Amino acid sequence: MSIAGLLIRRERLAHAWSQEGLCRGICGTSYLSKIEQGKAAASEEVLALLFARLGLSWTDDADGALHAQTEACMEALFWGDAPAFAAAFARLRAQERTLLCSPCAADYLLLREFACEADGERRPLDAEFVSFLDQRQLALQRVLEGRHEEAALLYPAAAIRLWQGAQLYARGRYAAATEALRAAYDAAAAEGYAPDAKVGVFGVEKAFEKYLRGMDGERVTVVDQDGSIVNTYVSKEPEPGNDVYLTIDIDLQAATEKALADNIQHILEKEAGSTNAVVISAIKKGLLARAGAMTAIDPRTGEVLALASNPTFDLSEYNEKYAELSADPRAPLMNRALSGTYPPGSTFKVGIATAALSEHIITPTDTVYCSGTYKYYSDYQPKCWNIWGHGDLDVVHAIGTSCNCFFFEMGRLLTIDNINKYCTLYGFGQPTGIELTDVENTGVLADPDYARDHGLEWTAGRVIATAIGQGYNTFNPLQISCYMSMIVNRGTRYSAHLLGSVREFHTGNIIYKPEPTVAAQFDMDSVTYNAVMEGMGLVVSSPTSMASRYLSDYPVKVGAKTGTAQVGDGSADNCVFAAFAPFDDPQIVFSCVIEHGVNGYYAAKGARDVFDSFFGFNKTADDAAS
Repeated sequence: MSIAGLLIRRERLAHAWSQEGLCRGICGTSYLSKIEQGKAAASEEVLALLFARLGLSWTDDADGALHAQTEACMEALFWGDAPAFAAAFARLRAQERTLLCSPCAADYLLLREFACEADGERRPLDAEFVSFLDQRQLALQRVLEGRHEEAALLYPAAAIRLWQGAQLYARGRYAAATEALRAAYDAAAAEGYAPDAKVGVFGVEKAFEKYLRGMDGERVTVVDQDGSIVNTYVSKEPEPGNDVYLTIDIDLQAATEKALADNIQHILEKEAGSTNAVVISAIKKGLLARAGAMTAIDPRTGEVLALASNPTFDLSEYNEKYAELSADPRAPLMNRALSGTYPPGSTFKVGIATAALSEHIITPTDTVYCSGTYKYYSDYQPKCWNIWGHGDLDVVHAIGTSCNCFFFEMGRLLTIDNINKYCTLYGFGQPTGIELTDVENTGVLADPDYARDHGLEWTAGRVIATAIGQGYNTFNPLQISCYMSMIVNRGTRYSAHLLGSVREFHTGNIIYKPEPTVAAQFDMDSVTYNAVMEGMGLVVSSPTSMASRYLSDYPVKVGAKTGTAQVGDGSADNCVFAAFAPFDDPQIVFSCVIEHGVNGYYAAKGARDVFDSFFGFNKTADDAAS
């Protein structure tokens, strides 16, 4: 988007003019639209006429005078010459209107922001200008946002000079920023990076930079005494980096992203006519099924097969639409599969059952009576979701029916110490092992100390609430997949990982392939394993189970656990779901969280779609032939 086009659009909207009204007699409406979108460069004549009608005076800075002045101000900023910066900026400020109608607009606004920082006054950069900042400008903006490492990587040379100018503003955020930049850049320099090196800043490019990085070549230029070039030759050939292959299955990833989007739409359609007051309120607030995540891993290795987050964005438009994406209340920049943390809801009951059986608190034949109300405590008597009660239940049927009262009792008998001992084994509240360490939020594994440190209440009721996946605990969707993998893997949990192999650029030969790493293990006996597996089988096969409508007839036998997690703000509950297949030899574990998705069983539809892709049930005859 050109600055001129942006200014025209802003002023047009400020005047409440339509495109047709502004361009009448000057140019066509479609042409103006393209100018505003940055898809067409307007002629000087058209620009002059449009600006005149808007009461503006555009200057293309043909003689470079404005550019020279902004550069002088930049130099003073970089080198820490406070008097020179103040004087240079004062001259610029006197020409503010002119600068904002010139190609120097973004530079001026950035300089203004630094000046305001020095004066203790914040005037944030106009968000619309961020979309077309060049790398140097974007680096300066990242400094002001506190995103120091990104700044150093975006434009290292400018970052170096900013450190040297740290004395310009000796206090506050700017001083901290320059120190952070120095640390980031020194670390890169120690690893042999040149000041203008291209470095992976986000995602897998950052995580696997050491494999992807190549080596610079060297060229020697020979000149004579007059400075004329006599000869040029390459003294060292550049070396390309290696190729990194991920564990992500590209077809499964695409299918998972589609399944998530379709699942969200499915919930919206199913609940459109709801008479539930909470759901109606969520619809009115735009909160119903507004976002979510799905993950899929191989429980036998910890390989991450798919990670999907919704809403998402087009990476090619990241810089152009950064301001818009940042302002979106649905947070499309957030990778919910790793950064989103949620109460696990009833998916947690499988882990509680496993702990209770492993600690010999119950046996598979022991029963607990559910009247619909848990009455152990006189002052706190929470309800089962089935207010009429389930009667006597063993652990298998308690998992199958997701009886709250059964698991309230298990939580009381286990105590929070035992619950959290097993949660630690399951990997809750810890890194999963995935290489995107700067993205992953490890969530909260709560106990009385956590409650005290955060000024929260901790009671016996909090323990039994924890046992049904409510309370203070919050986990990310990948953690739920890793936890479920440990259950179906008979007590062995592998570290999650994205790196499949590293291959030599020229030959394609594998030079590194990570081995599966055991993250945690416990002795899960066959009695425990068979009981919890049978319970998760009932979730899918029982005619009374809501999830059965999506998965009971699936060609491959599936095990699963639904979860409907309260979010505590009066909004519709979160939808949580975990599933695996094939039942007798699990090769894929799936998890899903849909914010305000009402009921956990809804995600069984998404699980089916993902399994279809994994097992090839969605392939056409042509696909199968290929």
